[in-house]
Amino acid sequence: MNKDFKDEFNKVLGNFNEDELKNILDQMKGSNIFEDYESLMDNMYSYKAPSYSTLAKPMPDFMQKLFEARSIADVYTAYSEAKKRMQDMAQNEREKTTRNFLLNILAKMQNGEVEVTNTNQMPLWAGMALVEKFDMKVLADTILEVLIKQNYKFYQCYIDAFEEDCEYIISKVCCGLLDTLSQLMHTTGFLPFAYPMIVNAVVLMAKHDRATG
Repeated sequence: MNKDFKDEFNKVLGNFNEDELKNILDQMKGSNIFEDYESLMDNMYSYKAPSYSTLAKPMPDFMQKLFEARSIADVYTAYSEAKKRMQDMAQNEREKTTRNFLLNILAKMQNGEVEVTNTNQMPLWAGMALVEKFDMKVLADTILEVLIKQNYKFYQCYIDAFEEDCEYIISKVCCGLLDTLSQLMHTTGFLPFAYPMIVNAVVLMAKHDRATG
């Protein structure tokens, strides 16, 4: 896609809200208006991610098992062991361990070591389950890095079938961080899918407040 076409295309997209934009892109994908949808997404994504490899550290054995697990049985076994081990850890150690686990997933994707398969999704979502289980709201920045700020290949591998789960996790972990979410909504460079997820997460927060208020 040349620069002039890209600029004009982005101007057109700027006339639509997030829901309309998502519908347009879904229709474009389904009707093959663009022969290479992934290339289109890559052109729309300009977030400069940090070098996750420099941030990620070696994992303890029980988290390495979860990181490497691929079958449902192996993921469940590794998750159960991780949950049991974390119950005996201080909260700050749980948070440090889980943050590092998520950074290792990002580093593996950033280094081009991941093929697009459904089996890649399970360890990430087991990690998200640990975040919710142990109420790790301090990991909000890392959760947003994972769920909002990644490229289309990451979306294909990890998020494509789990958008509603993403919204739920953001609503739980980022409760009380409306300013942060508002800033993200006004930041360009993320995939179009990111913005409706933020909006829907805020709606979920409001519903939760009404239900418990």
